[in-house]
Amino acid sequence: MKIKEEYSIRKVGDEEVLISHQSEGTDFSRVMVLNASAACLIRETEHRPFDAKQWAESLVVHYGIDRERAEADAEQVIAKLRREQVIE
Repeated sequence: MKIKEEYSIRKVGDEEVLISHQSEGTDFSRVMVLNASAACLIRETEHRPFDAKQWAESLVVHYGIDRERAEADAEQVIAKLRREQVIE
């Protein structure tokens, strides 16, 4: 899976947001506020393929959390991105 090309992270004030950029311009109805770890994961893989295991490993490395928690957190972020149709 990977993040669709039309999405990118932008800083808006103190928030990191994922915004859809369609060919017609920016679609502000497709904005998702990200926490720091979700933004880190998306930036790290950008629009390249990734899987939950890869994201979990990244969480372990960056945040020093145990693997079980990292896997659950990665799956949670992926589930939300799927619901929002951000992942292809």
